[in-house]
Amino acid sequence: MSRGLPAPLLGIARIPLLSKLIDWLAGRPRPSAPNAPQNEAPAPTPPCAPFDPELLNAARLQWQLGDWEELTRLGLEQLAEHPERARLALLVGMAHVQLHDQMNGRLWLRRAQDWGAAPVLVAQLLIGGVYNTLGRAALLQRRPRQALSHFKAAITGVEGDAPAASQLRCAREFARLGLPDAYAAAALPLERGAPHELATANAPLELAAASPPPPCAGIVSYAQNLEDVMLWRALGHIEEGQYVDVGAGHPRADSVSRGFYERGWRGLHVEPAPAQTAALRTDRPDEPVLAAMVATAAASAPFFVVLEANGKSTAQRAMAEDYQATGYTVSETAVPALDLAGVLQQCRPGPIHWMRLAVEGAESEALAGWGDCPRRPWVVLVNTQGGVTGTSAWEAELAARGYREVYSNGIDRFYLARSHWHLRTAFSHGPNARDNFALSGQGGRFASHASR
Repeated sequence: MSRGLPAPLLGIARIPLLSKLIDWLAGRPRPSAPNAPQNEAPAPTPPCAPFDPELLNAARLQWQLGDWEELTRLGLEQLAEHPERARLALLVGMAHVQLHDQMNGRLWLRRAQDWGAAPVLVAQLLIGGVYNTLGRAALLQRRPRQALSHFKAAITGVEGDAPAASQLRCAREFARLGLPDAYAAAALPLERGAPHELATANAPLELAAASPPPPCAGIVSYAQNLEDVMLWRALGHIEEGQYVDVGAGHPRADSVSRGFYERGWRGLHVEPAPAQTAALRTDRPDEPVLAAMVATAAASAPFFVVLEANGKSTAQRAMAEDYQATGYTVSETAVPALDLAGVLQQCRPGPIHWMRLAVEGAESEALAGWGDCPRRPWVVLVNTQGGVTGTSAWEAELAARGYREVYSNGIDRFYLARSHWHLRTAFSHGPNARDNFALSGQGGRFASHASR
C-alpha cells in the first residue's frame, strides 16, 4: 500500500482509514464491473485548445491560502481542455472536501485520477487536507501554536512559501470558525515578523491573497482619471506585459496605455476616428492599430466623429445628436466593425494583462461580440456613461465570463478575472502618494495639473 509514497507520509499512511483512501486515490486497481470489456482502447488524448496559462498558479495560491470557496468555483468547462487539468482537479476536489462536500470531492478526485494525476501528488494533497483539519481542531481547542504547525505541515511539500501562507491560512480559518475577535488578535501573530495586519479576525477575507510585489518606481500618468495608476499598482511587477485598448483615443492625452508603453509594455489599439488612428500609428509605430470600431459582429457601420472633443466620438446616433445639440461639430462616416473575439485573437500569444473598453454607449454590443473566444484579460476596465450607479445590461456579459467589479472611479469600472482574484487587494483604495506616480502634463484634469 505504501509503495511510491515519500518517507514523511508513510507513518500517516499506516492509519487504516487513510490507508484505504490513499489506496483508492493513488491509482490502485479498481474492481471491474461485471461483464465489463477487458481490452478497451485507451481514451484518446484530448485535443489542444486555448487555455488560461495562469490558472494553475492562481489555483495553487488559493490552495496555499485555504481559499476553498474560490477554488470550488472552477468548473469542468474551464478544466477539461487544460494541459494541467489533473493537478487542477486535485486542488478543486480537496477544496470540496475541506468544505465538507464529500460527494463533489470524490467526483473531482476521481476525475483527477482519470486524467493522470501522479499518485504521490494525490497522497500529498490528501495528507495536507488531514493536517488542515488537525489545524482547525487545534484552533477550537485554543492551541494556536499547534494549529499553525499543522497548517505549515499542510502546505509543506505541496508548493509555495509555507511560513507566509500558513499564517494567512490560519487567519482565514479563524474567520471561518467564527472565533472571538479577542482570541484571534492575541493568537494570530505567532511568529516573529508576522504581519501586524493579521492580528485581526476581520482581516483574513481581505488579506487572503497577498498584493503583488510593488514596482520599483511609480508610473507617469497620462490617463484622464488616474486609471493607469490603479492598473500599475496591480500589474507593475510584470515585465513586458500586454494590453488591449479599445477606443484608444489620442496616443498621449488621456491615454491609459502610454505610461505602460514607456515601461516596456506593448499592446493592441482599436480606434475608429481617423485623426486619432493616424496619431496612434505615428506615436506607436511598433504597435498594431486597428482602424475600426468594436461591435456585435464584423461588418461596416456608421460612426460619428466629434471633432472638438477627444474621446466623445461614438457609434450611437442618439448620443451624437445630443453632442451636436450642445454645439459640437459632428461628422458621420462609415468604418469597419470588428467583434471583440476577432480583436482578442489578433493579440500576440501570452497573457493579456488588461483591456479597456471606451466605446461611448456601445458597451453591450462590444461585449456581446466576445462570443466563445477563450482569451481572458486579467483586468477589464469599462468606461461608463452617466456615472457608475445601478446595474447595466453589459455587466451580465462580464459576470458570465468570471469577472467581478473591484473598483470604480466615477468614470471607469474595474473588473477582475476570477482566475486572478488574488490581485483584488490592489484595488481596495484609490490612488495616493504611496503609489509614487508622476503627472505627465498632458491629458485630462489630473494629468494636466503637472503643467500648471
